[in-house]
Amino acid sequence: TPFTRILRAYGEAALLYPVRASEDRVDYGDPFDIKIIASPSRAEEIILEPGYVINDYITVYAFAPLRVHDKIRRKGEDYEVLSVQPYDFRGETAYFRAVCRRMLGQ
Repeated sequence: TPFTRILRAYGEAALLYPVRASEDRVDYGDPFDIKIIASPSRAEEIILEPGYVINDYITVYAFAPLRVHDKIRRKGEDYEVLSVQPYDFRGETAYFRAVCRRMLGQ
């Protein structure tokens, strides 16, 4: 797809840790390599949570199907996926846009 060509040309390597269902604590599956395009989130895109600043949030564009609560490791920092929005083109999902928050105390 055109988006995967963009990822190959301009994307950066990251690790995706898929969330596993758990009752008491969050558990992650084995990581796998993905390509992403990441940019700082804008203030109007997020709701700041106590203890976080705007620099703790990034917006990620990926071809991999991201889910809420997945973990992405980018440049040695862990981020939790807060929201995911798929973008469709001609009836097929072209890419996913996710807002992620840096995980503190890891």
